[in-house]
Amino acid sequence: MVTIPRGLSFVATLISTLQPRLASLTHWTVRELSEIKHPSTQKHLVHVRSPSPSLTLSALSQSYGAVIAFEVTDEKGEFVNCEAVEYGAGKAGICLRAGCMCNPGGTTTMSEMSVMMKEIREGDRKEDLEARFGVRSLGVVVS
Repeated sequence: MVTIPRGLSFVATLISTLQPRLASLTHWTVRELSEIKHPSTQKHLVHVRSPSPSLTLSALSQSYGAVIAFEVTDEKGEFVNCEAVEYGAGKAGICLRAGCMCNPGGTTTMSEMSVMMKEIREGDRKEDLEARFGVRSLGVVVS
């Protein structure tokens, strides 16, 4: 039992370095993802939705965690089903979470959908929203 306080003390020393390191890794990953293009068309393969690739490291570290929301397009510019992206990543040993995120309020803030959310009417279905606003599932999240 004597080692538990010592172990917790050690973990506490690491926590102060964790946020800056996660922010740095997130910033780098967002920049790199934003640069990936299809070789034949030079169209962007990955569309980062949040955090914005234009954020500085300092701004990112103050306003976001280590979550990256993105979508993938094919060579024609059509969006690839997020579950297909998640499956393909899993086959390559990469763990992603696809589809709806666990925090709907965070989702609307990250995707700047607050105005649109105010216009949702009682009885609206997913298909109604897709037709009216041109939205799909939010995409893939790396965390």
